[in-house]
Amino acid sequence: MPTKQTETRNDRSSTGTSGAQQLYRMNGFDWTSPADIQRSALVTQRAIGEIWAFWAKRLRAYADYADAIAGAHGIADLAEAQSEFVSRTQAEWAEESQHIAEIAREAPGRAANAVN
Repeated sequence: MPTKQTETRNDRSSTGTSGAQQLYRMNGFDWTSPADIQRSALVTQRAIGEIWAFWAKRLRAYADYADAIAGAHGIADLAEAQSEFVSRTQAEWAEESQHIAEIAREAPGRAANAVN
């Protein structure tokens, strides 16, 4: 009597699609396609550049905030610095989320189409 593992292997081979082939084509992305691989690499590179640029901008905002706190002459100045920092943070995160969504839409496969 065949084992369950043998039956599974035989079932897969009868469909003509191995488990590895199914994994290579997950979510509409074909890991065996040079065009998909190249496009994925370019999108990944663009996303990494965008993320680094964003964090540089955020670090600058933290430095500006520290300068504003250091130059504060009272509670009103501290409150204003805090308010400006929070507003700037919210605006930059909202803008960045749009940039990342645009980059994700360029990625090959169905996963990119889910980002709308």
